[in-house]
Amino acid sequence: MAFSEKEIGAYYRALNRDAGEAGDVFAYTNGLAIFVNALAQGPAILSRKYGMRVLDRYLRKYLWDEWDEERRAFMMASAAVDEMPITLCEKITGRADAGALLETLRADNVFVARVEDGVYRYHHLFLDFLRAQPEYERMDKTKGWRAAAEYYLDAKEYFVARSYAYRSGHIKTILSCLYALLQNRGISLDDHFEIESILSTPEMEALCERYPVLYISRAWVAFMHGDAAAFERHVDKLKSNLPMILLKYPRFAETLLMMIVLDYRTPFATQIKQAGKLPPIKFAGEELRATTLSIQMPFMHRSCRDFYELADTRLHDGLKKTFGKLLKSHYEMIM
Repeated sequence: MAFSEKEIGAYYRALNRDAGEAGDVFAYTNGLAIFVNALAQGPAILSRKYGMRVLDRYLRKYLWDEWDEERRAFMMASAAVDEMPITLCEKITGRADAGALLETLRADNVFVARVEDGVYRYHHLFLDFLRAQPEYERMDKTKGWRAAAEYYLDAKEYFVARSYAYRSGHIKTILSCLYALLQNRGISLDDHFEIESILSTPEMEALCERYPVLYISRAWVAFMHGDAAAFERHVDKLKSNLPMILLKYPRFAETLLMMIVLDYRTPFATQIKQAGKLPPIKFAGEELRATTLSIQMPFMHRSCRDFYELADTRLHDGLKKTFGKLLKSHYEMIM
C-alpha cells in the first residue's frame, strides 16, 4: 500500500503535523505506508541519516525481531545484490525455493516488488535497512558478489557484472569482466570514467598493484580524459610489468600494446625496436577482436596518435608546396 503526496499531506494534517513535509516524505519513502507511518511518529526529517535511524528502530521493533531466523537469513544473503533474478538468488542464498519465497514475500507485502518476470528487488529503504544491520556487516558477501558477477557476465550485462566483480575481489572474475568490456565496442566514455572511479579507491589501488594488468583500463581512461600525468603513471606501471602481463594474460595483448603505442613520450620507431624484444605470445584458442588505434568521433575520424614519423619526408615537402600556399599560416598549425 502506498500513499500519494496529497494523501500524506492530509495524513500529516490529521496528526497536527506540518503538511509541508509531505513532499520530502513522499520522495524519501515512495509513499510506502509503513515508512510514512514510521516517520510520522518523529520530528521532521532533517537528513537521510536521521530518517534511517527512525526507520531502523521501527522495523526492528515491529517486524524484524518478529520474523523467524530462516526468513531473516534469506533476506540478509539476498541483500548482497541490488536486484534478485531467481536463478541468482538461488545461488547466493543456497535456497532452491528462492523464487517461491520471493513471491510469498511479495504477496505478503514485505517490501519486495517484482520488477519483471523472474526478477525481484527490495524497496530501497528496506534494502538500506538490511545492509545497515550488524549481521550483514559480519556476513561474508564475496561469494554472493562473485556469483552475481558471473551471472551478469553470462547475460552480457558487463557493467553490472564489473561492479560485482570488483566488490568480490576475485581477480579471475574481474579480468573476465574487464576483457569483455574492452572487447565491447559500444562502451561510452562515461562508462570508462565509472570504471576509473571504482579502480581508484584505496582497495582497488592495492589490487591494481598486485595485478598490474588492471592498469590497462586506467591508462585508457586517463588518455581519453586528457589527464597526461595519470596516463604516463599508469603506462609506466604497464611497461615495468610488460613481459609478465603478456605471458600471464595474453588475451590482453592487443589492448596492452595499444596503450604502449599511445605513449607519446617514446618515438614510434623506438617502440618498434622494443617490440622485437618482447616474449612470444601464445593464445589459447580465443577469438580476438582487433583494437583500433583510431576513434570514431562526430563528423570526423581522428587517430589516437600522430604517426608522422612513418611518413616519407618527401611527402611533407610535396604537401607544403601544394597546401602551404593554400592554407598559408594555418598550414604550420596543422602540420
